[in-house]
Amino acid sequence: MSVKISDVAKRAGVSTATVSHVINNTRFVSDETKLRVQDAIQALGYTPNASARMLKTGRTSLIGLIIPDLSNQFFSTIGQQVEDRIRKNGNCLIIANTKETCGIEQEHLKMLTSGIADGIALASTAQQYSDIRDYIPDRFPCVFFDRYLKNCAHDSVTISSAQAMRDATNALIKRGHTKIGYVAGLSNISTTNERLSEFCGTLEQNGLPVRQELIQHGDSISVRTCAAIDRLLEQDCTAIVTSNSLMSVQASYRLSSLGIGIGRDIDLLAYKDYEFYNTFLSHCDLIVQPVIEFGNFIADTILERIESPDAPLKERVLTSYFQPKTI
Repeated sequence: MSVKISDVAKRAGVSTATVSHVINNTRFVSDETKLRVQDAIQALGYTPNASARMLKTGRTSLIGLIIPDLSNQFFSTIGQQVEDRIRKNGNCLIIANTKETCGIEQEHLKMLTSGIADGIALASTAQQYSDIRDYIPDRFPCVFFDRYLKNCAHDSVTISSAQAMRDATNALIKRGHTKIGYVAGLSNISTTNERLSEFCGTLEQNGLPVRQELIQHGDSISVRTCAAIDRLLEQDCTAIVTSNSLMSVQASYRLSSLGIGIGRDIDLLAYKDYEFYNTFLSHCDLIVQPVIEFGNFIADTILERIESPDAPLKERVLTSYFQPKTI
């Protein structure tokens, strides 16, 4: 025998309307009452009829999260945080992985905007907004995060590393480093361009030349980061800057495998996104990114956009900070 909403209401000592408001988050309900309803739902094993709820509210309570690399801990951490945040509002998360391919991203957008999801948070791999504009219907709730696309007609949530990169590069120069290697990310990404621009600008401000042979490009594939590190070592670099967290860990592995002591034989500037990295980057200078806060901002922004599709666009920018090595 299936459990009905009236059974939940009876067990919780409330009306069926109150149970509906708790499930659909359509009206304020006190925390005490909400807890009683949630306990009754769990005890009875009640499952709301998703089809009926969609017909009544016009919503699926599903939110899409499109990310470029599911294996990258930065994006998986964001996914966990966004999911935790939106579940408190009665929503579920669908994660789609583009594998840094615009064509796959377009397919995900077409599917998720077809009535499956109420809104989408997207870290785009597109080179320009026009590449994906036609795949996002007018007024569809969408938030772009991490990567900024010029002329994008949607909310954005990003992290700026500009000041942190300037501070970190200045610190390396003050220690006497004049031959600093740099491992950049994919060239079509806004974060790559911001970080590299600040690095080069800080060198020039300190009277050091920008040497192209000391700037290598990596990506999420470990063998390419290792090859970039090897080329920089051949140039006798005394310090190396990596421009994202995944490459930072890969660089740390490579230097250690070669018997090169980080913080002793060479300085490494790394990106830190979550606590687990402390094990691998304990001897490194760090640029620390506020990933938990970032995930919360992404979740809050898409929820706000779903509730108010015609509200003015929002551009939210968080900042990372430089943390010098302590060992």
